Amino acid sequence: MRTLTSPAQAAVAAVVTSPGHLVELSFDPTPARWSDIGSVRLPDGRIFEGVDMRIQSLAFIGDAAPAGFSVQLGNLDSAVGALVLANDIAGVTLSVWGCDRRALDTADIVPLGTWSITNARVGIDAVTIACAPIFYTAPFRRVDAANGFLHATPEGTQIVWGADRITLTRDGSGGYG
Repeated sequence: MRTLTSPAQAAVAAVVTSPGHLVELSFDPTPARWSDIGSVRLPDGRIFEGVDMRIQSLAFIGDAAPAGFSVQLGNLDSAVGALVLANDIAGVTLSVWGCDRRALDTADIVPLGTWSITNARVGIDAVTIACAPIFYTAPFRRVDAANGFLHATPEGTQIVWGADRITLTRDGSGGYG
């Protein structure tokens, strides 16, 4: 169970709430951070720039597989479009947190997840970034005989998986490493 700070308790009890989202694109060395509730400086020093942003269709549905969603960012000044085009957008992750503008203590920010970028569209007035759960676009389990993989692929075979290129080599035990 999560312990809420006094501002978070007040926000939860309020008749009218001010929910918002914080989004981070993990560019290296400087992540891009945006907020849909105005500029936000968290106590841990992270600053999220207030932008015209909309999270579209972020949903959690019981036992169903997590679905993809998109983030739409205003691009009237072309700043977001230029940032997306100047960086390897396919090689970064996108993280989203939920918050209330009256409860911005680091302990009150709720992580909603981290996703892979599957598509980005740069338009004149908006940039739309489509996302999917990371495990849909990256390996999350070892592929070997113990996990049901019994067919031996020839040594030197290259497999492209997301942004990675894997070249199969023998590991000395008769299997692949």
